Amino acid sequence: ALRTKVFARNLGMGRSVIGLSSDFFLNNQNPASYHTLDSVSFFFDFGLSGDFVKYSTSNITQKAKDLNLRNIALGFRINPRWSASFGIAPYSTVGYKIVTERDVEGTFDKMEAELVGKGGLNQFYWDNSYLLFNNLSLGVNFTYLFGNIESTEKITYDLFDKEIYSKQLSYLNKVYADFGLQYFFIIKKKTLITLGGVFGNNHRLNFKERINIFDSDGNVLEDKITRKGTFEFPMYYGGGISVQYDKKLTVSADYVFHNWSG
Repeated sequence: ALRTKVFARNLGMGRSVIGLSSDFFLNNQNPASYHTLDSVSFFFDFGLSGDFVKYSTSNITQKAKDLNLRNIALGFRINPRWSASFGIAPYSTVGYKIVTERDVEGTFDKMEAELVGKGGLNQFYWDNSYLLFNNLSLGVNFTYLFGNIESTEKITYDLFDKEIYSKQLSYLNKVYADFGLQYFFIIKKKTLITLGGVFGNNHRLNFKERINIFDSDGNVLEDKITRKGTFEFPMYYGGGISVQYDKKLTVSADYVFHNWSG
């Protein structure tokens, strides 16, 4: 599952934050949004997320819960026109456990297979916002994406003396940049209009897969790197607008397109 690095304050706006900027909170969905940070302020943002789920079939019910770090971030102004933020957040998570039966080839026998997956990707990012003109802010985000995904299959068969495990590890990493902008102006003295845009080009995530096969006694039957390559992430772009009246009422809307079909 993909996990956006959006903060709790941004979740309260339905993730509609491309056109938002504030001197009271961080907005890491648009790197151009930090231009309003005050020179005497230093921001620290920390978040947790929890999932409580229940799966049911006609005869089985299973409950699960999960608590994870959502984000850690720092934000500050470097000079009158340049502001920045550092942070770390999960990008994706993997977590499942499936018990099923498989046919034994050439026989009518069944063997039990238990499939377990865990891990995911994390992102360490550095956002930069530069006030080019009095009403235009440009932003660039540098991200290091890294992590690993572990998939384990345990086979139990009556004719085997031991259980057989097959573990596949995928290591992934990539450094890339995204971009953003915000144009803002005031009308009727108390109403602030902000137009925002974000863009990220497609990029290839480096990955390496390793497979390890062993039995329940720890005897290694096979251990090797099976393949190396790249996994392509899609291009995306988005736009947003926000209207803030007298710092008391804020209305915003976003449109974001991710080209996963490509």
